[in-house]
Amino acid sequence: MNKTIIAVAIASAALATSAFAGGYAAAPAKSATGAYVEANVGMSYHKDTLLSAGDKDTKWGWALGLDLGYQFNQYMSAELGGFYLKGATTDANASKGILKSSVSSWLGYVAAKLQAPLMGDKADVFMKAGLGLNHFRAKNIFAGAETQSFNGFAPVFAVGLQYNINDNMYVTGQYMHVGNSFNSPVNNIRMAGYDLFTLGLGYKFQM
Repeated sequence: MNKTIIAVAIASAALATSAFAGGYAAAPAKSATGAYVEANVGMSYHKDTLLSAGDKDTKWGWALGLDLGYQFNQYMSAELGGFYLKGATTDANASKGILKSSVSSWLGYVAAKLQAPLMGDKADVFMKAGLGLNHFRAKNIFAGAETQSFNGFAPVFAVGLQYNINDNMYVTGQYMHVGNSFNSPVNNIRMAGYDLFTLGLGYKFQM
C-alpha cells in the first residue's frame, strides 16, 4: 500500500513538472519598458496674449496633439510631442497699432515624464517638465501688416492621470502650461504663456 502511494506521488510530481515545462505555467507580467504613441484633443486658453500691448484679454481655442515616447521603467519616460493650437479671435487695442487678430500656432516639445502607479496597475498619476518651441502666427495683428509670424522657446510643465484599459491601451487626461515666449521682430511683442486641457488615447508597445 505504501509503495502504491509513493508511486502515485512520484507520478503526480512528474506530470506537474512536465506540464510546467510544456508551457502551462502562469505567464510572467509584461515589462513596463517600451515605446508608446498618444493622440490628444482638447482646448487651449490664452491669457494676456500680447504682453507689450497691455491688453487684458483671455480667449479659448482648440488643440490637437500627438506624443511619441519611450518608457524606461515603471516610473520614468522621455517624450517628444507636438500640438496645433487654433485660438479664437482676439480684440486688441487699436490705439497701440494692434488690430483684431486671429491667432494660431504650433508647439513642439521634449520632456521628461515621471509617473507613479495608483490602484495597483490600473492607473498612473504623472508629471512632465521640458522645453517647447512655438511657431506663432497671427493675421491682422499689426496695423499695416496682414500676417505676422515668429518663433520662441518656452518652458513646458504638465500633470495628469492615466487609466490603463489593458496591457497596451490607455486613456489620459492632462493639464499643460506653456510659459511666456516669443520676441517679435516688430515692436518686440511677446506672447504670454497659455494652458492646454486635453484628453488622450494611447498605445504602448511593451517589450
